[in-house]
Amino acid sequence: MKLLNIILASTALISTSFAAPAVNEQCGPNYGSCSSGYCCSKYGYCGKTEAYCGTGCQSKFGICNNTKDKPNCGPNIGKCGNNLCCSKYGYCGNTNNHCYNGCQYGYGKCLGGSQNPTPKEPDYPISKNGRCGPDFGTKCGSGQCCSKYGHCGTTSEHCNAGCQSEFGVCNNSKNNNSKNNNDIDEVPYEAYIWNFLYERIKNKYGTAGLMGNLYAESKLRPNNLEDRYETPTLTDETYTKGVNDGTYDNFVGDKYGYGLAQWTNDQRKANLLAFANGTSIDDLEMQLDFLWNELTDPYYSVFLGKLKNAKSVRDASNACIFDFEIPDDKSITQQNNRAKHSQYFYDKYA
Repeated sequence: MKLLNIILASTALISTSFAAPAVNEQCGPNYGSCSSGYCCSKYGYCGKTEAYCGTGCQSKFGICNNTKDKPNCGPNIGKCGNNLCCSKYGYCGNTNNHCYNGCQYGYGKCLGGSQNPTPKEPDYPISKNGRCGPDFGTKCGSGQCCSKYGHCGTTSEHCNAGCQSEFGVCNNSKNNNSKNNNDIDEVPYEAYIWNFLYERIKNKYGTAGLMGNLYAESKLRPNNLEDRYETPTLTDETYTKGVNDGTYDNFVGDKYGYGLAQWTNDQRKANLLAFANGTSIDDLEMQLDFLWNELTDPYYSVFLGKLKNAKSVRDASNACIFDFEIPDDKSITQQNNRAKHSQYFYDKYA
């Protein structure tokens, strides 16, 4: 009987000491972080008592008594779990302060402008022979522009269309790279699109090249109906609503460009509709997922390789023109315009 009483008492003690919160949440490397305000015990359960927050408490997955005021995510600390954001100050959470300006991309989700913890692009040496750009690995001296052909100078041919701002100044970036001098209609989710693409492409030139081309196609509006087919009664909104509620049933075969990438081909639009699977056809996250699904298809493997290994914004932008979007107009003027859009996004987010 004495042995039985000891076992029962021990069981009660364990139950009291290690009781999880109401949701019985587990935590740790295989489960993620606890909800805000909870500690992750050494045994992988969330709670608020000393048993959870004291010795052995896992600070990467919740708060701890000795780390309540210390950052719990970011470089050299770790990632947030439970789909939480890592704020610029290094704390996991899901408020606007965590998920928008300063959110640390790579250590949790981000919904706005992010603080990218990856290393910056190399600081190229100053050119000694007047040549510049990715093929030469050098940048121009102070006040000089690097032309699209890789020459340093200060004329309009050096500083305007095709100018490579990562290797010198350019007319559209001499004063303030963050200022919109590129006739871009900004959208509030630009940074979200940048983060989504960069996380996967992992090359800033490639990301900018693709974003600039998507802008040229749709102004980054996922509900964009190709402009030439819009009428007073067939607008972005009415077309999208008709596709969603089934009152417009020719989405696949109408040959109208639609969405971020202006999908036009019958098969690609059929794939988009099937991929949506009941989600609104203009849903931004769905379209980005579908876009990436396309890019990772073996058919586009060469193109995706060009984005991932791009050495300049111009190269990446032209790859999008000739290997992915393939617009009717592929003229030098069109190439310059799309490269200009791409350069804008590079200057703003890279």
